Parts: sequence; structure tokens; C-alpha cells
Amino acid sequence: MVNNYASKLLTLDDNSENLKKYVDKYFILSDTMTYQTLPKPNRKMIKEIWAQFNDIYFTLDKIEKQLKKELGAKQLKKIREILSFYSYAIGYDLGLYIIERTLNKPHFEILLDEPQPEFAIKQGSYADLKFQILHSNYLNAFQKTCNKTISSINNIYTNDTALVKIARSLGNKLPYIVKMRASMGKIYFLRNFADFMTDFQQKMLMPLQRSILDFFGDTRLISRHDGIINKKQCDTIEEILQPGDLLFERKEWYLSNIGIPGFWPHSALFIGNPEQLIKWSDDKIIEDYYRSLYPEFSDFPSHLKFKYPLAWEEYSTADSNGKYNCIVEAIGEGVLMHNIYESIGASDYLAVLRPKLKKKDIAQAIELAFQFWGRNYDFNFDFLSDNELVCSELVYKCYEKDDNKEGLSFELEYVMDKLTLAPNSMITQYCKDTTSSKLSFVTFYDANESKGYAFRNNYDNFQYSYLRPRWGYDSLTFSEQIREGHLDSITTFDRKSKYYQMPVNISLTLSNSLGLMFSQGKEIINYFSLNIFSGKSAKLRGLEIGLIWNYNSEYMNGVQISGIMNTVIEDSYGMQIAGLMNVNASEFYGIQFAGLANFTGSIIGIQTSLLTNSCEKLYGLQIAPLLNTALERSNGLQLGFLNISMNNRNTQIGFINTAGEMKGVQIGFANGSLNVKQGLQLGFFNINKQNKGVPLALFSYVDDVPIQYSIMFDEIPSVSFGIISGNEIIKNKLFVGELINSSEGHFISWGIATNVIGFEDFAIETGINLKHLFRTGDKFFQLNDILQYDISAKINIYKKLFISFGPVFNYYYSESIDLIDVRMFNLSESNSIGNINKSWIGFRFSLNY
Repeated sequence: MVNNYASKLLTLDDNSENLKKYVDKYFILSDTMTYQTLPKPNRKMIKEIWAQFNDIYFTLDKIEKQLKKELGAKQLKKIREILSFYSYAIGYDLGLYIIERTLNKPHFEILLDEPQPEFAIKQGSYADLKFQILHSNYLNAFQKTCNKTISSINNIYTNDTALVKIARSLGNKLPYIVKMRASMGKIYFLRNFADFMTDFQQKMLMPLQRSILDFFGDTRLISRHDGIINKKQCDTIEEILQPGDLLFERKEWYLSNIGIPGFWPHSALFIGNPEQLIKWSDDKIIEDYYRSLYPEFSDFPSHLKFKYPLAWEEYSTADSNGKYNCIVEAIGEGVLMHNIYESIGASDYLAVLRPKLKKKDIAQAIELAFQFWGRNYDFNFDFLSDNELVCSELVYKCYEKDDNKEGLSFELEYVMDKLTLAPNSMITQYCKDTTSSKLSFVTFYDANESKGYAFRNNYDNFQYSYLRPRWGYDSLTFSEQIREGHLDSITTFDRKSKYYQMPVNISLTLSNSLGLMFSQGKEIINYFSLNIFSGKSAKLRGLEIGLIWNYNSEYMNGVQISGIMNTVIEDSYGMQIAGLMNVNASEFYGIQFAGLANFTGSIIGIQTSLLTNSCEKLYGLQIAPLLNTALERSNGLQLGFLNISMNNRNTQIGFINTAGEMKGVQIGFANGSLNVKQGLQLGFFNINKQNKGVPLALFSYVDDVPIQYSIMFDEIPSVSFGIISGNEIIKNKLFVGELINSSEGHFISWGIATNVIGFEDFAIETGINLKHLFRTGDKFFQLNDILQYDISAKINIYKKLFISFGPVFNYYYSESIDLIDVRMFNLSESNSIGNINKSWIGFRFSLNY
């Protein structure tokens, strides 16, 4: 049985080492790379590697449980411990290897965190792995346990070939794991916590964000519900469309148009009705390709019907007007199919582009549209995720290049730290380079909204449509500028020509939205903007007030007040006040107040929040009842229930403080720092990986300094038990004990000590101590205390066992009963009503281990 388990583990170890080769090949990404460096075949391979890792991990976990069950006898304890640790080491080594190459790389993290039902992998499995790697039971004692296991094999099982191989494998893994723990421990801790906080905040805010965006997507600011493009025009358009065409639509006056950059806010994919698709796909190349994959199907539609039955049923069912769902699009409700009246018929503007690709490649894009049908809408707007999609992401991924498919190439963009692609950017990229594009122009339906009709326009008018203002009333003025040759005034990006001065903007709905109609395609600078619902400015120099949302794409020099969120993407010099959240992606010099959260790239000033503050760097003051976070650096003062900093150089005050490296002061209920180079920690508990500063606490844990346990006797007489913690400079001593001459006398004491002279086996130590005395039934906090100063000699007598002894100066004060009766070396004594004072010189003897 033992040999069987050893053989299984060795095989899994070999599989793990082989998997590392694929990890090295596919998990490669520098910080400057973009999503395009992860093509679809690579993403597919990454997910398969992740599935193989989970197979190994789950198998190891299963073996671990079987070992406890089948090798539970006492005489098998040693061999069970060896096999159990080896099982753990295989999984930990491989997990660490993967995390080393993926940590803080969202291209990988998002992919690996997605659910994979076909492999029984749940959502968030990568986050679970990071947590397990960080909080492993063997974490702090891995090197010691590994060496002990190897030694046991070499001393006891020298004739067992399988166990000797296990010892050799553990020896090979040990240097890598020790190295990674030493170099990346800090990163693991802080990045995992940052991930946790990000996920936590996203889970809290996503329902709100989803509700707001759903409201924006369903709310139109005019009574008209239908599009300007009428049914007759829809029928005409359907006749010229071909399966695989890209549709770009604009529905005027919807609130959702505010948050989507550019004139074209929506894209979709035309797949044709069943009759069109059958006729279009009657092509030998398509048939040969799919027959090579699935010999049982003679045509493309039969393949779609068999592989995607639910999507096909939705597609092939006509409505009461005889119209089929010929358009696939991602909207707030998810990836759905609509007929031409529901999609194009609800629009005011339409543009159609056609891929210049082989039919086989277009057929594969259509198949992907069937595959994506039914998936959720991505309210996080992030192209890194395949599990949820926005409208342009659907088009992008349907036509993404594959090993067996030539696709369309679009350059993705970073918008508020999200890798994405707006429909307007797709139009922009096509219009700026039509000669090398793999798209061709099909048609463009323009609109005269003031007169309420749509009309077919030509390419000359379409090619600059991506520069149009976001509100359609100004489109005719825009067209006149194009005809008159005033293109420079639209495309020039100097401040005078790009920005439109509008000192005062007052609206009961959308602050700047009405103003954008009259700004001739330019963004607006506001000096004052009052908006009851929402606001958007290119630049704001004054005051903006909004019930839900304020947004400024560059600097904000004044004050913003919002019921839910303020957002400034670049500089901000003034004050932000929000009922829920403030977001600023760059320098901030003023003050932020938020009902829930503040998020700032770097801050020189003050943040105040009901729940959380989060900064990449902090130079000023953060105040929060629950949480302050400043990764990488914190040079100011943090006050809160929980403070966290990657590199704190000044002061933290709160219930719990954590810091990556600390050179300042921490004052809190519990203090934690990965590496305290200099500074003071003051709290009930201090926990550190390394500490070269001053830890003052009831208990201070330092990873590289062992804790000592002590039994102590003195002349009072008393006996006490306690722990000695801290670093090499400062020791914290916490003891509890009994007065030997009193059956009811108890005490608790705390003190600090430091070495005057220190060697490995001998030291002279001095310190101060406060001993609080109390009796059963008395009030605990009434004054009855001894203040002590001592000098002790500390001698090593055997391995880790030390004796300590020396004189102690004692000063005793009590406002109640006298519990001390010492007759040797008395210095002074007074006893008046309600006050007892004594001082004497005593001694102390202790055994420390």
C-alpha cells in the first residue's frame, strides 16, 4: 500500500514537472504587453494548463485524505507524515510556480478565475489558490519540515527506492520554495490583500453599478421610444445585408450614451435569417471545412443546430410578423438575438461594414456568436474576461484571429485601467486606414432628428462620423463644417480649439449633456455646473454638484459634490465630496470626503471615508472608521479601524495596522509589518516578519526571533508563568502569577527589557516591569501595583534552556489592602489611610526556554 501511494505521488510529481514546461511557454507576459499578445489559441491553452493543474491539485488532495484513512495506525505514523508532506510539497511547488508567473498580471488572473464548467472548475479558483499558498499550514516551517523529512528517509528508509526518489525530489524543490518565500513573501501578502479588497469593493458596488447602468440603458430623455429608421428602411437594409456584417448603431437621447466614448455607442453582428444563412453557406469550402471536423453533418446550419440547440431554437423561431432573430448583440440583459425591427428599427443612425474575409472565416465568426449567445453582459467593461461580454467585445471576439481563421484586427485601448474597445474606436480605426483594412463600407443611414427622419448618406459623410458630438442636433452643423473644409477645427487637439468654454451650466438632468449639443464637437470647460442627476465635463475649474455622478476626464480645480460618485481621471486640486465614492486616477492635492470609499492614484492632502480609503501613495492624512489602504508608500498619518500600507514612513493610528516596511510609528490594537526597519510599534499585539525597530506590546511576534517561555520566582514571594517576545533589541514580557503567602493574591505583569551586554550564551539584561495585584472579588482596576527595575544575568545551561537572576528595585503603591510583606532590604515604608507606599530591593530568578 505504501509503495502504491509513493508510486502515485512520484507520477504526479513527474506530471507536475512536465506541466511547468507548458507554463514557461504560455504564461509569459511583460508589463508592457497588451491583450493582443494573448491570442485566442494561447488563451485556450492557458485554460487547459489550468485544468491540468487543478486535476493534479485535486488528486493530491484526494490522496492526502486516503493517507489519513488507510495509514492511520500508530506504527505507520512516520511513513504517513513523509507521504503527506511530499503530497503537499508537490502542490505547493507547482502552485507557487504558476503564481510567480501570473501574480498581478490581470491578463492571466482574470482568465484563471473564470469558471470552466467543462472541467468542473468554479469561479474564483485562482483566488482560492493564492489564499492557500499564502496561508498554508507549513508556510513558516517548510524548510525545517522538509529537511526533517529528507533526514528521516535517509536514516530509516535507505533501501526503499521510491522513498529515496521522494527525498531527492524534496531536496530539489526546497531551494526554489525557500527563495520564493524570502523574495516574494511581502508581495504575496499585500497583493492578496489588495486583490481581496478590490474583489470586496467590486462585489459591494457591482449591484449598484449594474442597477445604474441598467437604468441608463433603459432611460431616454424624450418621449419617443422608436428609432427614426422606419420599418420600410429596415426591410431595405435587410435586403443588402449579408451574414457576418458588422452593424454600428446609435439611439439618440439615451442616458447610456453619456458613459460610452464617441458618437457610435453600439455594435452588433448580422447573421441573417435561416433562409439567408442556408443560401449563403452553400459553399464548398465551408462544407469541406466543417465536414472535416464533423463528418456526420453535410452543411453549416445543421452543425449549428446540433451543437447549439437552444440558440438555434431562438434563432429559427419567427415572430408574429414573420421576422427571424437575425442580429446577435450584447445589451444589459446579456448576449441576445433580435430581429431587424427590434435592433435597427430602434436606432436613429446606422453604419454597416463588411469583412473582406473568406466565407469559411466568417462562418466561424457566426458560430462563435451562437456560442456566446446567452452569456451575461460585462458591466465591468473588461475585454480580459471571456465569460461576460459587452457589445463591441462580442464583435471583436467573434472575429478574433485563430489558428484556423483569419480575423479582423482592432487595437484595444485602456480606459480607466480597463482594457476595452468602444464601437466608435472600431469606426475610427477603419476610417483612418481604409486601404489596409479588412473591412469595406456597405451603407450609412444618417438622421435629421429635428425633422424626425433618417436618410441614406454616402461614405464621404460617414468617414468623419466618429468625430461627431455625442448629441445629434449638432450633426448638421458638423456636416456643414466638413463641407466647408473646417476639419482642422475638429481634429486639432490644442486647448483653444478642442475645448468649449461654458462658464455656467445648470440642468435638472445631465449637466453638460445639453451643452454638448451646441459645442461644435468640442468638450466643455465648466466654471460652475449644477446637476441634480449627473454631470460630465472635459475639464472643471469651478463647482459641480450632482445627485449621483460627476465625471471629469482631466483636471478639477474646484469642488465636486455628488450623491454617489465623483471621478476625475487626471489632476485634481480642490475638494471632492460624495455620498458613496470618490475616484481620482492621478495626483490629488486637496480633500476628499466619501460616504464609503476614496480611490486615488497619489494624494497630497486629506481623505476621509465612512468605510475605506485606498491610495497608491499617500503623503498627507487618511481618516476612516474602518480601513485605510496606501500600497507602496504612506508618508503621512493614517487614522482608522484598520490601516494598511506597503511602505509606511510616518504614523499609523488605528485598531489594526499593517505595513509592508515601516519607518514611522504604529499605534493600534494589533500592529503588523512585514519588515520594520526603524520605528515604533505600540499596541496590544505586534506581528512582524522582521523587526529592527521598537516593538511595545503585550505580545510581539517576530518571525525570525523565537518566543521564550518562562517560569519566575522572587522574594515577595511569588511564582509566575509567562512568555517573552519581541526582537533582538526590545523584549516584551507578559506574565501571570500567584502570591505564595496569600491564597487570594494574584497578579498580571508586563514589562520590557533590553540587553546591556549580549553574547550567544551569556547576556546582561536590564528592564522595567509593572505588576498589577488583585484579589478574588476585588475590583480589578483599583490601584495595587509594583513598579520594578531590574538588572539580570542570563546564562545558557543546556541547548535552548537559560537561567536568569539578578537584583530588582521595587516601588509598591496601593490605595486598598496591603498585599506585600517583605522584610529584607527595605528602603522605605509609609501607611496612611487609603495609601500604602513601600520600596525595597529584591531578587528574581527564572528559567527560560
